[in-house]
Amino acid sequence: MNIGKIKDKFLDKKIVNYFTVKKEEVLLGPKIGGDFSAIKVGEGEVVVLTTSPVISEPEEVGRFALELATKNVELSGATCFGIMLSIIVPLDFTNDRLFELIKSIEVSSRRFGVMILGGDTLASEAVTKPIITATGIGFTKKEKVITINDVKEGDDIVMTGFAGDYGTLVIASRKEEELTAVFGADFLRQTKKQIGTNFRKVIDIAKKSDACAIHDITECGVNRAIWDFAIGANIGITIDIDAIPITRYTIEICEYYDINPYELFCHNAMLIATEDGESLVSELLKEGVRASLIGKATSDKKVIIKGNEINRTLIPPKIDELYRVIK
Repeated sequence: MNIGKIKDKFLDKKIVNYFTVKKEEVLLGPKIGGDFSAIKVGEGEVVVLTTSPVISEPEEVGRFALELATKNVELSGATCFGIMLSIIVPLDFTNDRLFELIKSIEVSSRRFGVMILGGDTLASEAVTKPIITATGIGFTKKEKVITINDVKEGDDIVMTGFAGDYGTLVIASRKEEELTAVFGADFLRQTKKQIGTNFRKVIDIAKKSDACAIHDITECGVNRAIWDFAIGANIGITIDIDAIPITRYTIEICEYYDINPYELFCHNAMLIATEDGESLVSELLKEGVRASLIGKATSDKKVIIKGNEINRTLIPPKIDELYRVIK
């Protein structure tokens, strides 16, 4: 098996749709492109659940895990209440390093106002870097749940943030000496300043603007998120590649390493489906959030990328371009 995403055909037939037990209380169950599940727990009440594994460096894995779990709960329209954590560390991980990891989790817990509800911690020879699986839990009213099932033909697709923002930051950090020699120290300093969007602000504005669905952009970048959005909503999407927000720092670094910036890891970017994309973009820009109307939902079940006078059908990426640079 190769690094990266499991192939869609196998994922759909042998994993997502393999399980046969169904419950009538489940409003939204497993599906490609789904960031969460939603379950009725009482009269008009819904609990939202999400889980994601995060593999990263010790200094950032805790923060990423909590932020991802919190974000994926709240893009459903719910408020994240708490998070369960499964932490696996390498055998050479000392108690001091583990405590530093726990302290970073506590900082993020206070920042997002979510309680750590429990979990499990162990050391294993099976891993070389810490792995944290974060399960987020939140609550909302049934009528306030925002699901990918509500996207329809004609809806506008808005993107916030920048393509490849996190992947660019990682490459700039890991290849600092090489890139400084090529682009200069000031270029690298500016590159590392790219990240920084309040996801709660984005979600709040999107909800007030009656967004149909919100989808996080992470591994394999914008192209993968667009593909998952289309598959999950069972629609087609036509995208104007020139409208996708991207910085010159990402463009130049990707050109240098000959990688695709639209298939590079994102951290502070989202896709939002709404009936009035121009109005939503205007509201986001007023609040200092970088946003752009990049496309439209269609009925033909195809994902089409338009640009440079050429239209092409999107082939979903299986591996993030980051792995071509950072081995």
